Amino acid sequence: MLRFASLLLMMTLALAGCADDDPRLYADAAWKVRCPAGAMGCPQDDPDRQVTVFNGQADHRISCQVELLPGGVQQRFSFDIELARQYRMQLLSAIVPRDGGSIMGTGCRMLVSEGVNTYSGNCGASVPSEDQPCQVNGITFGTSMDGYPQATANVLCRNARNETTGEVRDITSPGAAGASMSTAVRLLNCSGL
Repeated sequence: MLRFASLLLMMTLALAGCADDDPRLYADAAWKVRCPAGAMGCPQDDPDRQVTVFNGQADHRISCQVELLPGGVQQRFSFDIELARQYRMQLLSAIVPRDGGSIMGTGCRMLVSEGVNTYSGNCGASVPSEDQPCQVNGITFGTSMDGYPQATANVLCRNARNETTGEVRDITSPGAAGASMSTAVRLLNCSGL
């Protein structure tokens, strides 16, 4: 009996160790699509979205790329987090310094989908404006406390436009107090890190 218990304990520890060494893409993010303050005809805020999943888990899809650009001083950072083919957050072509920091130049796009509705806008480091509705800042590239390659960013959109209807929404941190706060996105094991 003691031998069986020892074998069971060793198998449990081995399996637990394997879970800690999982190299799959992982996303940890939360956001809310909200009606802008004073918006006419906006029925209600969408529900809070919370993601803490591995790519492929429960029909969720995650992709993340960090690409060193020619010259070696800038990187292109993009990610795509899709929840069960219903809700999605995408950052496309953010050019940042090699070690992270603020978005440089133009060409960055942020898209957030709620069912059939997709809200999008140009993104940059500046406070949201009509020309650049989405502020993406606090971009870091490093290592998580568990030793995995990690990329992080903060996202705040004001009046991101629905590509079909022209309606606008804010993308913020979830919860009642989150309406004025950016939301944090954390990704592990991005390609290129």
